[in-house]
Amino acid sequence: MALSGIAVFGKVLLRPLFEFVNRVETQEAFLAVLFLTVMSCSYLTEGLGLSNTLGAFLAGVLLSESKWKHQVEESIATFRALLLGLFFTSVGFDIDLGLVLNNWKTIGGLLIGLVGLKGAIIKLLGRGFGLTSADSTRSASLLGPGSEFAFVILGLAKNVGLIEPTMTKLLLTTVSLSMAVTPSLYDMASSKTKTA
Repeated sequence: MALSGIAVFGKVLLRPLFEFVNRVETQEAFLAVLFLTVMSCSYLTEGLGLSNTLGAFLAGVLLSESKWKHQVEESIATFRALLLGLFFTSVGFDIDLGLVLNNWKTIGGLLIGLVGLKGAIIKLLGRGFGLTSADSTRSASLLGPGSEFAFVILGLAKNVGLIEPTMTKLLLTTVSLSMAVTPSLYDMASSKTKTA
């Protein structure tokens, strides 16, 4: 309900704001409003007891559905590499090597379970939608591991008390490691499908 309210409010407020900034025709003003939108959505969701990352995601959804989508993409292109680097640095901070060493069997099992189950589902869906076996296997190797959105969901679950902090750390570590092995999984899947 609260997220729907933010989405409606955002659409109503964003249109006149971006139209005004578009008339001014300065890149700096456009970027300022763009970052203000992201920070405002993050602040609002955090104020509602949700993850501020969820707010940033919601801002992205709102902006992607606007008529300024391409201008937004061009404006943030210069920041993309920097912000992506910062994101993965923060992911690295979440990995506790001591936790990995002390719980390697649990994390290994979770990792195999996550990648195996998700990969199997994606391969079956790919075949169901008419992809070749090779394309389905490659798709499963890319989409089978966890994704960035898992950090949002797990952070939110921890904040509302659905998952205890130790389990959250185990799951975040598992997702991070699954993302780290994605290139190797894809290489293995590609070489397997070439020889088949």
